Amino acid sequence: MYIPEIQYVPDGYTFMEAYALVTEENPKFDQLDVHYKNNNGNYLFVGYVGLNDNKRFGIGGEVIDSVILKNGTKANLRDKGIDFLYDNDQMVVYISGLLSREELIKMANHIK
Repeated sequence: MYIPEIQYVPDGYTFMEAYALVTEENPKFDQLDVHYKNNNGNYLFVGYVGLNDNKRFGIGGEVIDSVILKNGTKANLRDKGIDFLYDNDQMVVYISGLLSREELIKMANHIK
């Protein structure tokens, strides 16, 4: 799975850890979660989930609004996050944290 680069993280957040999901059936990971934390103890999560013909992936929470990112991709804004398809719809990217709508969109626009 190609992992897009996170080119923008809001001020005050630092990298904490990353986890990859690997199974016996699929030793190559197809899910990656990257965790950040700020000085106030707030967490920020960026996740990547590879999609294939046999896989479905759901993100909880109601879609509040949709926006079009700079690359033309539709992104769904939720209570505490944003999600969108990436790499010709081969991957779901989700960003979750206590961020403003503007910061969520800015982060999404800087996943490359």
